[in-house]
Amino acid sequence: MARVTARHGTKDMVMTITAVEVDLPEYQVERYEGSGPDHVTRTQYTVLPDGETRIELTTTFTVPWWNPLLALALRAVAPRSMAGSLARIKELVDG
Repeated sequence: MARVTARHGTKDMVMTITAVEVDLPEYQVERYEGSGPDHVTRTQYTVLPDGETRIELTTTFTVPWWNPLLALALRAVAPRSMAGSLARIKELVDG
């Protein structure tokens, strides 16, 4: 388990990341709780024939039944936000 503080604009976001299931080097499942909606991310690692590694992420958000607006907001914002985060990770990896 790790506790992470990230700055988003002028707001600090605090999350607790808990490893739910890990079978490295093949996959890991983590639960994120704290600022923002709770979610679980499964990361699958596949070594390709050319020696590179494919990384696949599947994220499931928990939306309370009493907050249907959160579901709409996530559908609108999450794909763009995740694409931006993945692009920044790729830039770091590619150098």
